[in-house]
Amino acid sequence: MGARVIAAARNSESLKRLAMNDRILTVQLIGDVETDAEALKQFGPADAFQDWSPPTAGKTTNIKACMLALRVGGRMSLMDGIREDVSISYGWVMRNNLTIKGKWMYTQEDPFLLIKMLETGVLKLGERAGLTNVGVFPLEEWSKAFDAAEANHGWGMQVLIAP
Repeated sequence: MGARVIAAARNSESLKRLAMNDRILTVQLIGDVETDAEALKQFGPADAFQDWSPPTAGKTTNIKACMLALRVGGRMSLMDGIREDVSISYGWVMRNNLTIKGKWMYTQEDPFLLIKMLETGVLKLGERAGLTNVGVFPLEEWSKAFDAAEANHGWGMQVLIAP
């Protein structure tokens, strides 16, 4: 909601698209917890970390690396669908007074907050935000839209369904 964002991912193409937004800093992850945590810390200790790893991520080191880059009193938000267990350092969480919160999808208030971000210019859309519009489909062609989304997934790729 207007925060400075550090996007961390292994996919360099996704990071290039995100870096087009002047409010987003990027870090290329390599899969080594300590190295990735140090790369994230170059921007200073983070206040919060939000995970959006896809269900296909399987065993991942990203969550632990990001956790290690949090400041004392920092927050972790787990919001996507990893189906595997992930490594979280119990002692690190306790010593650093971290908060972990899980959330599946969104609350009823979230769309209104999103609209406020659009109205105030905090949230950019389209090419200014590094997004690529794959196509616009009428509601009746939802199946084609889903196929296009499946073929063009990843950060910055969007498929729109218009009424």
